[in-house]
Formats: sequence, structure tokens, C-alpha cells
Amino acid sequence: MSREYEMKFTIEDFDPKKELEIQSALEEVWNIDHFYKEEASGKAQLKAYGECSLSGGEDEEEFIARVYKALVKVNGGNLRLGVEATYLEVTPPSMCHSIGTDGKPEDDTSWLDPCTGW
Repeated sequence: MSREYEMKFTIEDFDPKKELEIQSALEEVWNIDHFYKEEASGKAQLKAYGECSLSGGEDEEEFIARVYKALVKVNGGNLRLGVEATYLEVTPPSMCHSIGTDGKPEDDTSWLDPCTGW
């Protein structure tokens, strides 16, 4: 059973020379409608959003961990990924998660926690 979501992605601490590769990697796992860049607190942010479905029994946390690992691989090192997931099939509460650049090994996603307002 698939579940329809709107996902808003925010990527920080990435290699600017890898921006196009990061966009391509994200498009491989999610239907991205739009990419844009912003700057917040002196940091470049790559933002993207789009609607698509989670399927195959994958939950939000598993999806975010998979996306993070793919982006880290393309980036050549850790980065910071924020994801706001809005379930579209019922009146949803949004879920927000943040992962990356806190010294944890890039393949360890057991510490994935909800956003705390970064």
C-alpha cells in the first residue's frame, strides 16, 4: 500500500561543487517539483519539494535515512538534511526530521530525531 506525501527537503553543509549531483540523487528517490537556494544564518541551503508516495512498507524514518545515505554518498561526506513530511491522505500533522553533521558516522541513522528548530 502506498501513502501520498508532500516532502520539503532542506540540505545544508553540502559541497557546492556537488549541487547538481545532489539534486539528481534526490530526484532519483522522490518526485521533485522545484529546487531553489536560500541563505540562512550565513549558510547556503538547497531546498526542494514535491509530492509522491512511500510504498513497499517503508516508513518516513526509513525513507529519510535512505535519502540521507544517498546524499552523503554523492556529497562525499556528511551534510545536514531536514525533511518536513506531510501525509496528504488525511488531515495531517506534519512531521519534521533532521539528520547529519553532528559527528555521527554517516552510515549510522539510529540517532534520527525530530527537528528541534535548526
